[in-house]
Amino acid sequence: MYRLIRAPGKFRLVVPLATMLIAATGYPWPVRLQEKATASVPSTGKEGCAVAPAQPGQTESEAARIVENMYVNDFYGLTYEFPKSWFVNRNLIEYDLNQKKKYANPPDPKDKTAYGLWLDIQCNHLLLYVSKDPENTPSNESRQAGIPYIHLTVSDFVFREGIRTGKDWLNSRKEFLDGTSQVIRDPTDYVFAGQLFSRMDLKVHFPPLMSQSGRILSPSLEGYEADVVGVRNGYWIMFGMVAENPQQLEELFKTLDSLKFK
Repeated sequence: MYRLIRAPGKFRLVVPLATMLIAATGYPWPVRLQEKATASVPSTGKEGCAVAPAQPGQTESEAARIVENMYVNDFYGLTYEFPKSWFVNRNLIEYDLNQKKKYANPPDPKDKTAYGLWLDIQCNHLLLYVSKDPENTPSNESRQAGIPYIHLTVSDFVFREGIRTGKDWLNSRKEFLDGTSQVIRDPTDYVFAGQLFSRMDLKVHFPPLMSQSGRILSPSLEGYEADVVGVRNGYWIMFGMVAENPQQLEELFKTLDSLKFK
């Protein structure tokens, strides 16, 4: 969830998810959840990734559609309403899909760092990325959208024994935070559409945003982030929300009341 193109704060590389995966598992490959959590979920067929739902004759990307401000994904069986008139960053979603194709072949599992990064690309799926104002995107080169924004990611990765819930995942993330992030709300449980989620809030200092060529695209700033994580049918559902102030963050969080599962 938090590699280069998904990092909190305009996709800055703070801690790659792969680093967390290796530290949290002890190995760069996933450990299965209990059988009852995955019994009804078929395998992805992707080496190293754990589980994911599927519908015959339908791929992950083909199962998603957006109608006005409603995101619908039949593959994962969910619908979600994002704020009206917000900009959908389709280029970023397409970039995520292209990365999976580009790095389709796994490296040697003995190289834990390389294999962990490969798992991060193959086992995490950016489903939706929306922002209020596309004009805040200073450059296509940076592959990011301006604050405020919301992203939805589903992960097939399964952590070691002991990391079973969204609260477990968020608590494990705390040890990887650096000096730019401060926890202002400890993981707290919520229920949406009958599904348990946990929310953790951060106050984040964003350093100047740099393009891939090293050019400064925007100055440093502060923002407020909510990470909302739940586990359903053996896969992780992750919402990331970044706002300019706490009040705006609460408004973004309320959009989760629209979340529905089939």
